[in-house]
Amino acid sequence: MDMKIRKSVIAGTWYPGNAGALKNMMERYFKDVRQKPVKENIVGLISPHAGYIYSGKTAAHGYAQLAGHFYDTVVLLSPLHQWPVGRFAIRDCDAYQTPLGNVPLDHGFIAKLRKQTDVDLIQDENEHSIEIQLPMLQHVMKDMRIVPVMIGEWDMDQCDAFIDALTKVSKGSRVLIIASSDLYHIENYQLVKEKDEAVIRAVESFDLMRIREALSGPDCTVCGRVPIMIMLSVAGRLGATHVKILHHTTSGDITGDRRAGQYTVGYLSAAVY
Repeated sequence: MDMKIRKSVIAGTWYPGNAGALKNMMERYFKDVRQKPVKENIVGLISPHAGYIYSGKTAAHGYAQLAGHFYDTVVLLSPLHQWPVGRFAIRDCDAYQTPLGNVPLDHGFIAKLRKQTDVDLIQDENEHSIEIQLPMLQHVMKDMRIVPVMIGEWDMDQCDAFIDALTKVSKGSRVLIIASSDLYHIENYQLVKEKDEAVIRAVESFDLMRIREALSGPDCTVCGRVPIMIMLSVAGRLGATHVKILHHTTSGDITGDRRAGQYTVGYLSAAVY
């Protein structure tokens, strides 16, 4: 039977479509990482999902922490930027394709998760925020299997059943949970810096009530706020006790364009252990 491959929708645009060029780009980003590795068991990451020229350096700070670690399954939690395909959805395929090869799904884990809670299998989407994480994972890990969950639910109070289910299925295995999220999106560089800082300080505290409050405001434009909250909630239940902020920047810092009224996006990398 032919494998069902979810072909890349952003190779050649959001990151290089050529394997050699993609590897070279990531090697440059990883070479710039100066942080000491977290020695404890890393349970989760927060990682940005913009094009690599904007957020690749920040993302590399998180993925560099995974060198030498082994996981049975990598759960990727992303928001939905296109059309709503369900509260929780997984692409019905056998693997995701990138220029570095195919990344297989963990169908056993997915089947167990779907027995515990409502997760739809969908036939088509072009969501970038899961795919953008995969070359980074491929750069530091071998033989991984993924559970790519796209989240259309925007109310953090409506995610308890999914959090319970993901916790239950993850226990007893080496599972890494990645929340794919950019931070604030505002037409004001300085305001992005200020609002991002408030979110970062809340995340660093690992106080779930404080984090929920920081992400719940009516003006919050953190696109992956629900994935972040789910990841941190499950990580805490799986024994994580600390969050380490690894890198933060904005699109204005990358381009140098910090003029008033210029659309600016924040990028964060953090490890939960």
